[in-house]
Amino acid sequence: YNTTPHADARTALLRKAVVARHGNAAWHECGERSEEDVAAMVRADAIDVLVELGGHTANNKLGVLACRAAPTQVTWIGYPNTTGLCECHYRLTDALCDPHDTSQR
Repeated sequence: YNTTPHADARTALLRKAVVARHGNAAWHECGERSEEDVAAMVRADAIDVLVELGGHTANNKLGVLACRAAPTQVTWIGYPNTTGLCECHYRLTDALCDPHDTSQR
């Protein structure tokens, strides 16, 4: 599910790799689609774990998580803080973003 509004050379490389391994049906251009439409696509594809990579960065589609598109929803890598959404079940992190000795959780 590519949610970037404009494809670039890196997008083309990623698409090529995904399509080579899984076929055309595995790549979805979603940049111009509504969050509700993307959530419906995720449900139709019966995705069990949806990993969101943008957080609160530009052109995000956090509304897809708010729509509860998948049974398990995770945020990772693109934004160092939480999404703030109770529909996002997990946040993958590391010691740089969340130092072990911090009192804030």
